[in-house]
Amino acid sequence: MAEAAGEGGAWRPERRPHARRLWIALGVAASLGVASGAALLVAGNATPAEAGRGLDALTPVELGVALLGAALVAFGVSALVLRARIVLPLRQLAAETRFAAESGAGSALAPGGHPWLAPLPGAVAALASALAAGRRDHASAIEVATRGAAEQKNRLETILRDLAEGVLICTLDHRVLLCNQAALGLLHGAGEVGLGRPLFNAVAREPVLHALERLFHGSGDGAEVCPLVCATADASRLLSGRVALTRSEDGVATGYVLTLTDATREVAALAARDRAMRDLADGLRRPIANLGAAAEMLGAFPDMPAAQRAAFDTVVQRESAALVACLDGFDRSARDLEGGHWPLADVLSLDVFRLLARRTEEDGGPAVIPVGLPLWLHVDSQSLVVALARLAERIAQAAAVASLDVEASAGARTAYVDLVWTGAPIPASRIDPWLGEALAGALGAATLADVLQRHGSAAWSQALGDGRARLRVPVPAAAGPARMSAGSAARLPARPEFYDFDLLARAGVGDGRLLRRMTFVVFDTETTGLKPSAGDEIVSIGAVRVVNGRILTGETFARLVNPGRPIPAGSIRFHGITDAMVADAPPAAVVLPQLRAFCEGAALVAHNAAFDLTFLRMKEAESGAVFDMPVLDTLLISAFLHPDIADHDLDAIAARAGVPIAGRHTALGDAMATAAAFVALLDQLERRGVTTLDQLLEATRMAFELRARARDF
Repeated sequence: MAEAAGEGGAWRPERRPHARRLWIALGVAASLGVASGAALLVAGNATPAEAGRGLDALTPVELGVALLGAALVAFGVSALVLRARIVLPLRQLAAETRFAAESGAGSALAPGGHPWLAPLPGAVAALASALAAGRRDHASAIEVATRGAAEQKNRLETILRDLAEGVLICTLDHRVLLCNQAALGLLHGAGEVGLGRPLFNAVAREPVLHALERLFHGSGDGAEVCPLVCATADASRLLSGRVALTRSEDGVATGYVLTLTDATREVAALAARDRAMRDLADGLRRPIANLGAAAEMLGAFPDMPAAQRAAFDTVVQRESAALVACLDGFDRSARDLEGGHWPLADVLSLDVFRLLARRTEEDGGPAVIPVGLPLWLHVDSQSLVVALARLAERIAQAAAVASLDVEASAGARTAYVDLVWTGAPIPASRIDPWLGEALAGALGAATLADVLQRHGSAAWSQALGDGRARLRVPVPAAAGPARMSAGSAARLPARPEFYDFDLLARAGVGDGRLLRRMTFVVFDTETTGLKPSAGDEIVSIGAVRVVNGRILTGETFARLVNPGRPIPAGSIRFHGITDAMVADAPPAAVVLPQLRAFCEGAALVAHNAAFDLTFLRMKEAESGAVFDMPVLDTLLISAFLHPDIADHDLDAIAARAGVPIAGRHTALGDAMATAAAFVALLDQLERRGVTTLDQLLEATRMAFELRARARDF
């Protein structure tokens, strides 16, 4: 049945003119039949009584007219019934079928509808249901395929993103389809590079075209990868890598993959090696020639005058010293070249020290305790761990100790790894033989000296002045943002100070214990906001132990906490913790008992402690964790020590103490920074005669009262 657009774009059956004429004719016929019957009643001047006589009294003409009228009446009634029962339902069924076909809604058709058309409506309803089910299956298959393709795409993007090599996927007309972050960093500044842009904006054209020509028209060995050496488009950097073709299922080349690394340093190292060899040859030639001539003269004239012999002796000494200097210079150059070739990576010192502690424990060596603040190092962590484990073992034997501290500290241009023990330093005469010992498990290194040379390093021992000594190993420090100090860190606004000394006083009382002999847990919280009484909650807790004035870097507590409410965007700006990050985290009622167990036997330390302690106290009934130990506040300690300085926030204290900060505005990062500041403040307290816990609590109470009065004024 044809269709036409009605008002609003809805579909309606088209009214054909001949169909209308047919129904008009049938109506006229029915009317004529009725009229003929009526005419019979009055035909032949009949009276009503005569009109009621039987059919046998009718004349043939009258009977024919009556039968014709009855037939026309029957035909008209049948046509009306046919229209009502068949034609109109068929039109409705057609419209419903069309709607079901276009919308896919199989339920729009009722199988029991239009009984005069049965079983057609049921069959059409079944067909519509099957069509809808097929469409749903098709949509589900498309969704599954799309999800799988997206997953594969994300996986590929993750792989490419994490690759150290630059990867570019290009079309055969040399436009970039995909490039990873390493490629963008490698080609940055060489020219515009990005999706859809020409490759040769950033990479020299001829070497790439030559490599592709070799792949397309090579020796026929089926090679799909060709090595490549080229330069950036601006000739500022030398690149090395590979070109590989990509092909469709039928084997037709569709593009190529370009894999690149920076070969500038490698070429520079080779050039430096060549220069070192030439310098060695040039440096040896003259002294050796002069020594040879002097030796020849001394041998040929053994009885020469004393003055002449003294002159030749001077030549021998001078040229011998020149030979030694030349060889020393070559040795330094060789060491630098060797260290520069070995792959090093940025790693957190805490990760290295934890591996070191585990290795010495497994090998039955001394206990190694990581202390101090973590620093970013640029090292070969595997070989460094093996080397430090050997040094720890030898120190334990030489100094007769069962445990050592290991700490990283920052120098002006480098970092230092210190193994510290109680006792005297070890003389160089005992350390030097260790350097020649073979190391098992250090990749590519035969001896301890090889690992040190790889890092441009050495090892020496020195006294610390407090009955302890250390063996110091300098290593490269990480460059860039990983090496962040308190002065260079981006500073966000500090929390406002919270004044509630009663809260601190209720958390334990002082005693005569020496501060240097105590155990402290330095902690920090990150929260949804600054108003715990208004419903703000904890989202993260970090803590670290300080024992006998040492930060035990390996003994830390770090937990995310589900606050049970959305985290405001303003708070996320500070700590970076989002709702998604804490969605699967436990609530405070679960985490706080764990923190209480970690703090057992220790006093608490925090910066602006009243703020953090308020959150802990408000959860006591719910969690069952009661923090009733003494609590110290680095803000009040700093205010006591430096009452004339106005700024006592954590960044300011860290900057004054020379404490590097990593991970600022994270709970564990701030706890680490607070611990380092606290240890530095302990030294200043001792110089002021404050050495016990009760003295320090009294001093901080005085500082609190002074700041509270200053605030009132």
